[in-house]
Amino acid sequence: MIITKEKLIKLNACKDGYKYWLECNEPDLVKFMRRCIKDEKYKWAMWLFSRVVDKRTRTRSCIYSASLVLHIFEENYPHDNRPSDAIKAARRWVNSTSEKNRRSAATSYYAAADAADNTADNTAAAAAANTAYSSAYYAANTAYSSAYYAANTAVTAAGAAYSTANTAAGDADTAADKKELYIKIINHAIRLVKNGVKN
Repeated sequence: MIITKEKLIKLNACKDGYKYWLECNEPDLVKFMRRCIKDEKYKWAMWLFSRVVDKRTRTRSCIYSASLVLHIFEENYPHDNRPSDAIKAARRWVNSTSEKNRRSAATSYYAAADAADNTADNTAAAAAANTAYSSAYYAANTAYSSAYYAANTAVTAAGAAYSTANTAAGDADTAADKKELYIKIINHAIRLVKNGVKN
């Protein structure tokens, strides 16, 4: 997929992101995303990805991001299936974009959001539930920012969990864990693009 200056302007890219893209001189989306990994511009990679791929692809990215951190919620709330159900509903919609599956995703995303609200005392679990919520929300709606939001929320969830579990390890380990999670999410997005995603 080729990205042009005109496309970035139309997408309302931020000044710094646009300048970075010009400096990279890389119109190919996959190559640009790889460059973002190298330069640790993770949010810019996901921002662009989330705006140029189709709804099902964005939803697939949300599902992947949510699945990476769902265990954080489940470890803290083993009997609360709402975030897991939201991810399942989003998967059903991706596999069959029927109105029934869209409605199921909508119902599930409200439940996952409620689960996140009920975990306000546990930042990591709340962020994990919010990631699941984002997946189902995107399956039911068309907000362009959901893949970007899901990736960032997943990293927040993981960061909060690692911080809680490894307070003694300090910020360096947390930063490394966040970096690793971003790279996984971006590499998954790259695979989605390479597998023939249409704009």
